Amino acid sequence: DNKYKMIKRSEELLTRYHALLSEELKKQKVSFQLPKPEIYKGQLYIFGDDWDLDGFESRFGDFSEQNAIEFVDFFVDIMIKSQQFTARLPVVGGEKHIAIITKIGGFRFVSEERLTHGIHSIPIEKESEEQ
Repeated sequence: DNKYKMIKRSEELLTRYHALLSEELKKQKVSFQLPKPEIYKGQLYIFGDDWDLDGFESRFGDFSEQNAIEFVDFFVDIMIKSQQFTARLPVVGGEKHIAIITKIGGFRFVSEERLTHGIHSIPIEKESEEQ
């Protein structure tokens, strides 16, 4: 997850900074051994001092079905737009297919899934239970 990646990245940067400072001291002919970065890990923890990332604190289980559908649509849009403006090849895009899973109805598509080619399309056939 991104939080874990940030923790690891901050530790890597602290270690790299330690190496750079040690090199500079050596170049300046200063005889001083810097303490290892691990000693300060707790004091320099990126999520210390009650600091954290902002995020969504929604109770997803309390969403109505309609709110859940709109929430998923919102996040898919964010992913599509964020990839649209990156230097990498997008891995999402095109027509969105959103489904809902409920205890009573099971898995159902909200938007009809169709196979398309140009202006032509056909519905996707459901596999029979015998297959």
